[in-house]
Amino acid sequence: MKIRPIWLVIMIILILAMAGLLIFQLNINQRGELLAPVASSTGQQNYSVAYDAGQKILLVGTNQNELFAFNQANEKLWSFTTKGTVRSMQIDSAGGRVFVGCEDRSLYILNLADGQLINEIKTQRRIYSIDINQDASLVLISAGVNTLKHNILIYKPDGTEVLNAPTGITCQSACFSSDGQSYFIASDRGEITHFDLTGAELGKVALSSELTGMTVVKSVHKIITTSAHNIVNVLNEDLSVEAEWRLYGEGMAVAADSKMNSIAVGNKEGWVYILDSAGKMVLEKKLDYSVTGLYFSESTLYVTGLADFLYQLNLDNLAGMSFINQFKSLAPYLFAGLGLMILITMIMAFDKLRDLTRRFFRALVKHRTAYLMLVPTFALLLVFNYFPVIIAFVRSFTNWSIQTKHVNEIAFIGFDNYIKMFTEGYFLIGLKNLGILFGTSIIKLLTVPLLVAEIVFLMKGARRKYWFRFAFVLPMVVPGIVSTLMWQRIYDPTIGLLNNVLRIVTGNPALMISWLGDERLAIWAIVFMGFPFINAFAFLVYYGGLIDIPTDLFEAAAVDGSSGWWNLTRIHLPLLTPQIKMLIILNFIGVVQDYGAIFILTGGGPGTATYVPGLELYYNATRFNQYGYACALGVTMFIFILAGTILNLRMKTEHAN
Repeated sequence: MKIRPIWLVIMIILILAMAGLLIFQLNINQRGELLAPVASSTGQQNYSVAYDAGQKILLVGTNQNELFAFNQANEKLWSFTTKGTVRSMQIDSAGGRVFVGCEDRSLYILNLADGQLINEIKTQRRIYSIDINQDASLVLISAGVNTLKHNILIYKPDGTEVLNAPTGITCQSACFSSDGQSYFIASDRGEITHFDLTGAELGKVALSSELTGMTVVKSVHKIITTSAHNIVNVLNEDLSVEAEWRLYGEGMAVAADSKMNSIAVGNKEGWVYILDSAGKMVLEKKLDYSVTGLYFSESTLYVTGLADFLYQLNLDNLAGMSFINQFKSLAPYLFAGLGLMILITMIMAFDKLRDLTRRFFRALVKHRTAYLMLVPTFALLLVFNYFPVIIAFVRSFTNWSIQTKHVNEIAFIGFDNYIKMFTEGYFLIGLKNLGILFGTSIIKLLTVPLLVAEIVFLMKGARRKYWFRFAFVLPMVVPGIVSTLMWQRIYDPTIGLLNNVLRIVTGNPALMISWLGDERLAIWAIVFMGFPFINAFAFLVYYGGLIDIPTDLFEAAAVDGSSGWWNLTRIHLPLLTPQIKMLIILNFIGVVQDYGAIFILTGGGPGTATYVPGLELYYNATRFNQYGYACALGVTMFIFILAGTILNLRMKTEHAN
C-alpha cells in the first residue's frame, strides 16, 4: 500500500491534537470540581450553616436538635442542645453572639466563643427564619403554628417584644431591609410584602409561585428569592422585579455574597447552582441529598443539607469558571472538526483509501437516479434509526440532564459517565444479577424446551404431534405482561398460590414467605418465573431442527443397533448445534435488553437484589433525569448486543458454508 508521508504526518499531528484536547478536557473537568468537603462532622442530619470570619468559627445546625461549633482545624469547640430543628442562624460578630431560631418555638441567644446561653425567648410558635438588623438591636422572626396562625415577631435581645403581627399565611422567610427600618416577608402565596417596624404595609408584589427562600443583600439593596418551582427572582427594595431565572427542581435555600457577584441556590433534589449577577450559570453540582443551608462568608460559600455533609467553595476559584464553561460548550465542535479532519487526512495518506473513496463517489454519480430514488428511504432511516443512535453516542460524553434546558448548556465531560458506571456500584451490581439471569436462562433453554421437542418428535402419529405442537405453542399468544402479573399474584405472600400450596403441604397456616420482598429470595423468584420453562420459540426451533435431520441417518443407526440415547447424543445434539448457538445468542440479547418483568415485580428491589443494567438505564432516563449517563448505559449495552448480533451472523455464515 502506497503511503503519502506528508498527509500521514498531518494525520498523526491531528490525532495527537485530539488526544491532547481530550486530556485537557479531563483536567478541566477535575478543576471544575470546586466544591470541597469539609471535615467537620456532626454525625447527624444537618439543616443550617453559618460562619464567623472574625473568630473563624463554623456553626452547623442539625435536624436532630443540636447546634455544633467547629474551629478552623475542624475540631468541635462546643455544642448546644435544643428541642427542635435548628432552622436559622444569625451571627452578631461585634457582640460575639449567635442568634438561633428553632422549631421548638424558642429563639436562643448564645455566646459565640463557648456556646453558653445568654437568653432564651419563647415565641410560642415554630420558627421558620430569623434576621437581625445592623447593630443586632432587633431580631426579626417568622413563626407560626399553622397556615392561618402565622406571625411576624420583632424582639429586642433582652426579650422585649416590639412587634407581633399576624400574617394569615405561612411565610418561610423574613428579612430586614438594608437600613433596618422596615422588613420584607416571603409567603406561600408567592408574594413579597414590605412593612415598616410598626407592621404597616408599605408595598406588595406577587411572583409566580410559592416562595421557599429569601435573602436581602443589604450592601446593594437587592432582594433575592427562590420558589417551589425553583424560580429565582431579583428585586429592588421598592419591589420592582429586575430579573427572573428558572432552574430545575424545588428551591429550598438561596444566598448571595455581600456584593451580589455570586448567587447560590440549593434545591430539594440536591443540586447547588451558582449564578453571577447577570444570572449566567457559573457552576452546578449534584449532591446526594437535599440542600437546605447556604452561607457566604467573605471568600467562601458553605453548603449543607439533609445529611451529615458539609462543603465549601473558595469564591476566588470561580474566576476561571467562565473560561471552563466556554470551553465545554465549544468542545463537541472541536472534537467533531478534528475527527472530520483526521478522516480526510487518513483518506489522503493511504492510496487504497483514496481509490476506495474515489470509486464510491464515481458510483454515486453514475447511478445517481437510483440513489436519488432511495433518498427518502435513507432519510427516514437516518432520522429515525441512525440519528438517535449517533445522538445517544455523542451525548453519552456530556452532562446532559433535565437541568440543561438548551443545547448550548450541554457540556462535554469526556469519559466521566463511563467511569461512573464502574465506580458508582449500581451498574456492577446489575451485571452480577444479569450474570445470574443469563446463566440460569441458558440452563432452562438447554433442558426443558429440548426435552419437549424430543418427546414430540418421537411421538407416533402425525395428528398427535400436531395437537401437542399446538398445545405447547399456544401460550405464545398470551402477552408477556399478563404472564408477569400472573406470577406476581402467585408470589403474593398472603393470597399467593405458592404460599397457599406450601401451607397445605407443611401444615403451617401462619406460613408467609415474601418471595419478592426478601433480598435472598427475590432474584431466584425471578429465575423461577415461567415454570415449567417451556419456551415456545425455543421448542419450535429445536423441533424444526429435528425434523430437518435426514431420515436415512436414523435408518442407518437403527441397522447398527442404536438406542434412543445414542441417537440423542450422536445424531440429534451434533446436528442441532447451529440452532443451539442461535438460541444462546438470541437469549443473551434478550436478557441484556429485557427488564420489564423485574420492573413490574420488584422495581429492582428489595434494595438492589434484582437490579439490572436495563433498569438502571430506564431509571436514569425517566426518574433521575440523567440523560447523558443513560446514553452511556445505552451505548454500553448496545456494544454488548452488537457483539452478540455479529457473533450470531458469523455463526449463520459458517453454518451456511
